[in-house]
Amino acid sequence: MNEQPERNDAAGEPENLIDQLSDLLIYAPLGLALEARDLVPKLVERGRGQVALLRFASKVANKQKSDSGNTKPTLPIANYDSYSAADLIKMLATLTKSQLQAILEYEKANRNRQTVINRINQLLARDS
Repeated sequence: MNEQPERNDAAGEPENLIDQLSDLLIYAPLGLALEARDLVPKLVERGRGQVALLRFASKVANKQKSDSGNTKPTLPIANYDSYSAADLIKMLATLTKSQLQAILEYEKANRNRQTVINRINQLLARDS
């Protein structure tokens, strides 16, 4: 006959604490020792794969960080991005042609506000 350990219907666990301790302290380590020969190389290979994946992800993240790093040019108007289009339009008339050109390139690449771009183009045409 195949006898199963008695179970406590309420908890679904063996009644006997000694059975639980023997499972944990004797049978689990014994099973691990018997499987270690096959299990350890698999775990090592999986660990190596995870480390390789993390290294690759780190390289990609660092590349993206360096590509998108502080590429903001120095603009002739300090804190340029904090100004509204209306404020900028008032300031543009005092700038040189090369300063206007720098702001034009920056504006087109970033916020692309047509009112600012149109005003810069008017000022550049006037100076031609």
